Amino acid sequence: SMASWLWLGTVWLWIGMALAPVNHRVWNPGKYYHQSLALIYLPPVAWLCWQRRGVLAVILLGHAGGRLFCGLLLWSAIALGWSTHASIGDGLVIELSLLLFVTSTAIQLAEDARRWWTLLFCAALGLALTAMLAMLVFPFRDVVWEGAHRLVAFGTWNNPNLAGMGAGAAWLWLWLIPARPGWPVRARTAAWWLLVIFVIWTFSRSTWLALTLALVCLALLQPRPLWRRPRARWLALLLPLLAWAGWRHIVARGWSYRPQIFNQAMAHIAQSPWLGIGTLSRYRIAVGNQHWEHSHNVWTHVMITLGLPGLLLWGSLWL
Repeated sequence: SMASWLWLGTVWLWIGMALAPVNHRVWNPGKYYHQSLALIYLPPVAWLCWQRRGVLAVILLGHAGGRLFCGLLLWSAIALGWSTHASIGDGLVIELSLLLFVTSTAIQLAEDARRWWTLLFCAALGLALTAMLAMLVFPFRDVVWEGAHRLVAFGTWNNPNLAGMGAGAAWLWLWLIPARPGWPVRARTAAWWLLVIFVIWTFSRSTWLALTLALVCLALLQPRPLWRRPRARWLALLLPLLAWAGWRHIVARGWSYRPQIFNQAMAHIAQSPWLGIGTLSRYRIAVGNQHWEHSHNVWTHVMITLGLPGLLLWGSLWL
């Protein structure tokens, strides 16, 4: 059925990023991944949005978040006009794909949240299995990160920071999604441990910090007092240890050129602060013998490419 097709395509959307080959940039999945999505994900998503176009209109136009999202996509599409490297056609395809993903997710959550949580649960289990496979084969792989003992996986996860963030997100899903008694609980517990070991082994400090802050916020936002929640008590015991170990590691590794990268990002922003350099435009940041094609910060990257209007729209979406 179309619903099963949609379910399969959505699960592959996440798991495929951790498995499918990438282009010359590790954060950009290769053509085989995009072709597979065009076959098993985009058709059922487009069908769902058309079938629920009334709900879609309410989501996009009836809520402030929807209107801000449309505004950001519109400005991003306009900014393709002065992009120095992007093809307008390719850029619009990316915009359309993003619109379909966000709107189809919102429609499914509005209509059947339980089914969506089940889908996330299965995707997280698949990513945990991917993490287990990556840990088993990592000692035998010849990758640049092996010498630094920083774990990587495959596809877009062939980078410790991207892998840590992806596994950390899946771990948070499992933390929040209730599981039925029996094998789902046992599978979730096993996946929890696989993903947390994977995240630790990546030595991704940004992931460690993000997960710590997320867990603290989740604990504080729960309605019951902290001392009456078993998970919060465990968190209170673990956080000091994690903070001590994490801080020692941060001090030992230094700031990884982040201040210099930020200064160069601000210099790029100063060159075109109002309109930015255009959607998908390329820029270069170099420190010593290191160079990057991104600013290692989503806020400065948005400002560089989309200018002040893009930054205001992006910041408003977060708020």
